[in-house]
Amino acid sequence: MHTAILTKRFLTDSKPKLSQIQQMEFLKKLARLIEGGYPLLDALEMLGWDNKWKPHVQVISETLKNGQRLDVALENAKFHKTVISFMFFAMADGDIPSALNHCCLMLNQQITLGNKLKVTTRYPLLLFLFFLTLLLFIKTSVYPSFLQLFESTADTLQITMVAITSIDILFKTSIFLIVFVAILLTGWLLIRKKIPIPTLVSFYNRVPIIRSVIIVNNSFLFALHLSSLLKTGISLRESLSILNRQAHLPIISYNTYILVNQLERGHSIPQALKNCSLLSPQFTAIFTKNSSNEALAKDLTIFAEFLIESMEAKIKRLINYVQPVFFIIIGVLIILVYLSLMLPMFQLINHL
Repeated sequence: MHTAILTKRFLTDSKPKLSQIQQMEFLKKLARLIEGGYPLLDALEMLGWDNKWKPHVQVISETLKNGQRLDVALENAKFHKTVISFMFFAMADGDIPSALNHCCLMLNQQITLGNKLKVTTRYPLLLFLFFLTLLLFIKTSVYPSFLQLFESTADTLQITMVAITSIDILFKTSIFLIVFVAILLTGWLLIRKKIPIPTLVSFYNRVPIIRSVIIVNNSFLFALHLSSLLKTGISLRESLSILNRQAHLPIISYNTYILVNQLERGHSIPQALKNCSLLSPQFTAIFTKNSSNEALAKDLTIFAEFLIESMEAKIKRLINYVQPVFFIIIGVLIILVYLSLMLPMFQLINHL
């Protein structure tokens, strides 16, 4: 047992985590083999013929042979949380190929939007770094020379001192913001998983921008997974219990716990949904409208598609705004720096 644990740990650590593109390629091939009639372990063995997959296939196969679920095996192989959550729910209906294809679709959307965001922000960020370098050069080299050149003219010296002070404040503010954001993001990534879910939900509810994003994301996942469970013939209450028991999507688990608890107290689903602040209010209308699980599953699927399309449109609009805003800000700052250099020169010319 101890040897098996050490072997799994060695195999997992000896190979870096697969990128999202590599994970998508792996899952596509696995789905194709399973749809072709190969059992899961045989399909994994065939993927292991490729050396780049071999360490990950060994981890997954070893976990499955030890009696663990496929979602646990993928988690041990360090796959993306989206993949893990999809496979957890796939175990309920046994439709592994469909879940794998859904994972590939989700990963492809994330990769596409991520690449667009990188391309859009790359040049503004490079320009911003160049601007900071320019500020540092002006602060350490140009303005000291100005002080020596203008020290004979009191008025000019005063203007120069104002310019120096302005540049100094701008430079220090930029550095402070960069360091502050870096510390904030690092701290958040370190403590986020340690924060109790009720506290995290309360925090999200108090920040409007974050709250709107979380609501759309959670509503999409809730609708998608609940509809997939209902399509298998599982009752609504049992589907909610499965969503509650899973640990891969903690906020959805917390919301479904509230729903199940309210149902046990005799409340209806629309009444219970009022206590789920991070789910879309549209769910109330969906659950009120449908009396059968089949119709409910259909409406939830359509709603999930609507949410993902809405989410993509919002992200694309945000990306389209990022670059012009960055360029405008950098352009204004460059003009201010230019004026801070030229005004003392004009003042000196006026005194000649």
